[in-house]
Amino acid sequence: MGCLVMLGTPQIFSQMKYLILYASILFAANLSFGQATFEKKINVGLGDVACSVRQLQEGYLLTGSQFCNGIESQCFSIIRTDRDGNPIFIKEYQNIPWWFCSSNFAGNTCVVVAPDSSFYFTGVIEPQGQQGDVFLMKTDYNGDSLWLKVFGGNSPLISISRDIIQTSDSTLLLFSDKATGDYDSNPWLVEVDMDGNVLWEFEFGQQYIACDMQSILLMPDGDLVISYITEETLLGGPAMSVARIDRQQGQVRWERRFGEYDGYHDLLHTGLVALDNGGFLVSWQRFNMTPHSFYQVSLTWLDSTGNITKQEFMHDFVTFHINDLIKTTKGTIVGVGDLDLYDYPGLGRLGGWVFEMTQDGEMLWERYIQDISLPDKMSYFNNVIENDSGGITISGAILTPVGYDIWLLQLDSMGCFEPGCTGEVQVVGGVYSSTPEPKRMELKLYPNPVLGERLFIDLPVSMEQEPSTEVVLFDMLGRAIRKEPLSRAVDVSGLEKGTYFLKIKQDGAMLDWVGKFLRG
Repeated sequence: MGCLVMLGTPQIFSQMKYLILYASILFAANLSFGQATFEKKINVGLGDVACSVRQLQEGYLLTGSQFCNGIESQCFSIIRTDRDGNPIFIKEYQNIPWWFCSSNFAGNTCVVVAPDSSFYFTGVIEPQGQQGDVFLMKTDYNGDSLWLKVFGGNSPLISISRDIIQTSDSTLLLFSDKATGDYDSNPWLVEVDMDGNVLWEFEFGQQYIACDMQSILLMPDGDLVISYITEETLLGGPAMSVARIDRQQGQVRWERRFGEYDGYHDLLHTGLVALDNGGFLVSWQRFNMTPHSFYQVSLTWLDSTGNITKQEFMHDFVTFHINDLIKTTKGTIVGVGDLDLYDYPGLGRLGGWVFEMTQDGEMLWERYIQDISLPDKMSYFNNVIENDSGGITISGAILTPVGYDIWLLQLDSMGCFEPGCTGEVQVVGGVYSSTPEPKRMELKLYPNPVLGERLFIDLPVSMEQEPSTEVVLFDMLGRAIRKEPLSRAVDVSGLEKGTYFLKIKQDGAMLDWVGKFLRG
């Protein structure tokens, strides 16, 4: 069953704009209200990908993007499910031959569930062939559009909405980057009332060559903390930026820029979390082309004024992304993304990844999840929420024989699809019986080079507590020159200048964990 929806002609910055939206509707029975783990694949069109997931009282609300008009356009979909992930309706909005879609796939953004059970969505629209403007659409609980407004001034330059948050009972805030020239763009905040009328705008920055807004937090005092990627010159490399905004005064309290490096490489970011100590955790990654091509993932801890207090680089898979971070009600950090699974026979190339860690970065568990019933075995996670049963609900995309579908999973509080799981690998669609090949674990050692008497190892707490585990040091000739009980601090006093290797020995057997360091 389908319907044709023609919206009125809302006043947008004193300009009249029209949009004909086509909504196709698919109904399914709401059969179950259970909270057991589940896995669902939802097909809307070609190249489906989930952009957000929210929990409702009787199920979930998802948004997605997909190709339409062949592959010439992108369209926007709204999906409401029951508590077991079964679709109640699917509605697709089109702006053919132009684009009308969410502008963020990762980070669980661009949707607000209002107290009156209406929904607000934002993204990017190409109005009558222009480069791109910000749209704000309100729908009822059934996903039917009530009104649509467009911001950006019908400019030939592109402006992209990255998120929307509710700042009070009567106001919403659009979080965007706004083009100011052929290459320049700045952070752009627009606060509107619940009818989409502009209350104020705030644009700041130094007309960066590129500005890619990412995450936004509303603080208890009403301030905003935002993160974004900036490039200051055409030849300079990108960098992470975090700023705190006094929303009442329209002023920047502080702005910090870090992670900059020379040369053209991708810089990706999707995680910003407020910590209990008043600081912030930022996840970001950049494409490192030397010595091997891989995404180098960083977790950076900031204090309350944006100064770096700690930074850690996570393991270097060839492909490895964190796509979303949240703080749970128990105070831990849960993240999702994707990583290479080449080291696990039968799991394919790319799989979903979910982990939980403390606010200080101590890893509690991580799971690699794949549907082994599918031939191509390609999947990834984009968005995560903690559901009302204390478990985890994740949305993303998975490659099926006919193309990508939206992938929706509900896991328990330990990230398990099968309750009581203990290993890293979790599969759906079958039983994983292949024995994983042992992975060579590159130990993180610091400082490196080491000039003092102590070398530190980044170790799981569970490994450190094993009484039968030792650290063994080797010289360049492969000779074991020192061993001692395993701890995070290794005594390197008395070692001559040179290159050494460190390995872990457990129960008399050498593990395939190795680290290399230079004694200065």
